[in-house]
Amino acid sequence: MFYFFYRVQRYVGLMLILLVGVTLVLYSSWIDDKLFGTAPPVRNAPAAAAPVGGSTPAGAPSPAVRAAVIRQIAEAQTLLADVSDSVTQALQAAQAWKTQVEPLRNRELAEPVESTGEGGDPAELFDRLAYVLRRERLGTAELRDVAARVDAWRIQLEDGSRQSPPVPPTLDAMVEIRQLHANCQQAEADWERDLEQALAIHHLLAKQSAKQADVRQAQPAAPTTIGDQVEEADARAALDQLDRQIVHEQKLEAAERAREAKLAEERRIQAQREAELLAEVKSPEVQALLAPFLQDRDVQPRMSGASIRFQKTFDSQPMSLAALHGIGALDESLQGLKRLALLGGHRKLSPPKWSVHSQPGNWSQEDREMLRRAQRMLRDYGPILVKAGKLSK
Repeated sequence: MFYFFYRVQRYVGLMLILLVGVTLVLYSSWIDDKLFGTAPPVRNAPAAAAPVGGSTPAGAPSPAVRAAVIRQIAEAQTLLADVSDSVTQALQAAQAWKTQVEPLRNRELAEPVESTGEGGDPAELFDRLAYVLRRERLGTAELRDVAARVDAWRIQLEDGSRQSPPVPPTLDAMVEIRQLHANCQQAEADWERDLEQALAIHHLLAKQSAKQADVRQAQPAAPTTIGDQVEEADARAALDQLDRQIVHEQKLEAAERAREAKLAEERRIQAQREAELLAEVKSPEVQALLAPFLQDRDVQPRMSGASIRFQKTFDSQPMSLAALHGIGALDESLQGLKRLALLGGHRKLSPPKWSVHSQPGNWSQEDREMLRRAQRMLRDYGPILVKAGKLSK
């Protein structure tokens, strides 16, 4: 009986040990999963769904970027279309100018135009016509070069739009296209304006000449039609526009002349002031007072903590104005005067140098005034001293 209980107890003990072991293994697995995110492998997992609208290969632009590139190409193509239209219109106006305006130089009037009190003074009309003729405009050769450039740009943009992914125009290309757009619109406006104004002036001159011819030949004046009146009104409007432009350009020219005259006067005053300052800095008083800084040396001052040190230079030259500012020797303060005194009489500085003490407590009133005067001269005369080579930059 005792043996039976012994066997049962042993069996139960083994079962308890086995249960505890299994529990520990499961608990350890649970802890690893919580701490390190381990998870059992997923088998036969379904393939990831393709993105809406088709998959995007690695490195390919997103739909938003692709749309932005297409918009940029479309903008460039629209600008080039406008440029092409402006070039066409400008060339047409230039051709009309060549056939209708250029021959006016050699065309004879029916009668020499004299002042009749009608249609404006002939001399003023001739002046206006000369003004229009000598205006600067973009030439036909330049316009044809622009047209060829536009064709090249169109081919390049078309090729870029057909590639996958589409290739946008570069920043430099967009700048050039926008500049061409502005220049050609201005060229179109210039040619059409000048053609209209030149023909309007010639119309008025020819009409006055014809009237005078009729008067001399005692012929009755031709009846005036509505079309004549409309043509006369158009010529007057073109002439009024020209007069406004002439006045505006004359004002601009006058303003530019005034600005140039003002600049010239300022330069003259500046040159005169510099000459006066140069004469002052060459005076014996200034040369003697600033001698420690005007002397050619192979060192330049610099700050090292709270102390002034000297740095070797390759060539011998006067002290640097920038270095004097850099160490605070020209600051309008007691500290600035102290550093100026320390520099001007530094023990490592070769003569000429000052004998003034570096500590303000040891300065006499004369020493303080001398330092203030030297500091003021370096501030006031510094730039002209640099220009004259008496100080280095």
